[in-house]
Amino acid sequence: MRVAQKWLARLLLLVVATIVALKVGDLALGLLRNTQQRHLLRLPVNAHYRHTSTEFDYTFNANSLGFRGPERSYTKFGDVRRIEVIGDSFVAGYGVADDAVFTIKLEQLLKKDAQKPVEVINLGRTGSSTIRELDLYTMIGRRFEPDVVVLAYFLGNDLREIVEEHDQDELWAWHPRGLIRRAAYALCPNLYFELALIKQAAAAQARSQPREENEILTVLRQRCDERGMNFETALAAYRKLPDDVRRKLEEGLLSDHQILPACYDPSSIRRALDPDDTYFDRAWPRTERHLNLLRKATEHDGAKLVLLLIPADMQLNAAAQARAAEIGYEVDPSWLSGDCRTERAVKAWCEKNSVSFLDLTDNFRKSSEPLYFLRDGHFNPAGHERTAALLAALLGDTFGEP
Repeated sequence: MRVAQKWLARLLLLVVATIVALKVGDLALGLLRNTQQRHLLRLPVNAHYRHTSTEFDYTFNANSLGFRGPERSYTKFGDVRRIEVIGDSFVAGYGVADDAVFTIKLEQLLKKDAQKPVEVINLGRTGSSTIRELDLYTMIGRRFEPDVVVLAYFLGNDLREIVEEHDQDELWAWHPRGLIRRAAYALCPNLYFELALIKQAAAAQARSQPREENEILTVLRQRCDERGMNFETALAAYRKLPDDVRRKLEEGLLSDHQILPACYDPSSIRRALDPDDTYFDRAWPRTERHLNLLRKATEHDGAKLVLLLIPADMQLNAAAQARAAEIGYEVDPSWLSGDCRTERAVKAWCEKNSVSFLDLTDNFRKSSEPLYFLRDGHFNPAGHERTAALLAALLGDTFGEP
């Protein structure tokens, strides 16, 4: 009996020691790798990869923080003035080469007439919402001591994505599904996140490569499961896609985020641009709360906040609407000439809080040349060029210079 108790005590001690060692090792991993922030922001640090589609072929290069643009020191030397641009894939320059991104163009324009040195710092993150953009500023952006912070708000999906993304309070309560995964996460959260980052990187790489149809349908099923959507309904919609769309998707020349939501969530564009009362009352308070938090943070740091409103191509181009409708999205012809509910709400918030803003919509509608990739829906090089010119005019006034 005593021998059994002795071995049981040793086994218990071994289990406790193992758990303690795992926890200590996990904490060390988190500190050394900055795991929590890397998983939260998911920035492609030092990334260099070729990105091809039916409309572009370029190399995406990211600096040591995971953003487009040159390396910048956190320390601001001399009388240099810094402008920070925070946003999603439009700011990250999805679809264009490094030298075509509007933040690069903006710096070049401002330097022409500036009486003091000017730096424009790109903090664009693909797939970002206002929630994560606040985190980008508080965790990274404020360390650059910016004079002006430009928040790019994309009308085409930001209102929808703020509902889909966890805020800080919700992250504290989050845990993975399944008993085994919960236990692993509770014991070694940093290792859990490191493995998740590896898995996400592999999945992103796979989506840019040729795939069989069954691989795409696996992704479609996963998206449906995550959102509580009916897979059979989404599958039927997928089968109705034009043959060339499904073929290009399999070849890796069209992206999942463009095509698959039309199969399981055809009203997603409408909810972003012109939501009904129920959805707006759910999404707008989250937006307003995080806009207020960003405004207070920038004011506390002595920076001026400016909002850049980026319209969806469905607000500018009838051909883009027709293409979206062909894929299966709900569209509204009235978007081509009027403003949308989300646009009005953001502008009203700016006016209420004395925040300068630049709405690109009307100016872009006057353009005689395409400013977006028709299939992809992001700025083409001309769109980046026009955005830089309009921002330069606004920020020149902000700095008191022509």
